[in-house]
Amino acid sequence: MIGKMDSRITLMQKSVVRDAIGGETITYIDVKTTWCSVEKPARENDENVKMSGRQTAINEIDFVIRYFLGLSEDMIIKYSGVMGEKYYKIVSVNEEFESRRKGYIRLTGQKFDLEK
Repeated sequence: MIGKMDSRITLMQKSVVRDAIGGETITYIDVKTTWCSVEKPARENDENVKMSGRQTAINEIDFVIRYFLGLSEDMIIKYSGVMGEKYYKIVSVNEEFESRRKGYIRLTGQKFDLEK
């Protein structure tokens, strides 16, 4: 079994609206709220990585959800966990995941700051 589908996430799609003088306003529209299993991947990326001469932590989380039509890597994930609401950019959609045939898919998200 995949684990408990005991967390809720919202998949969001970026929307760009242009005003009369050509300025852009970026918003995110909720596409789907679903149950998921949240897993911390055991990868090299979880280590502190040296970037530009300083230590930077790369925060990645795997979200296992039921597959749905319309899912794409350009969506973001809103996850409200113990530490509050966080946003994750989808960096991979793993359709080779062992439970795909059972209707599940693994999304790997990398934490980022949502610009309001």
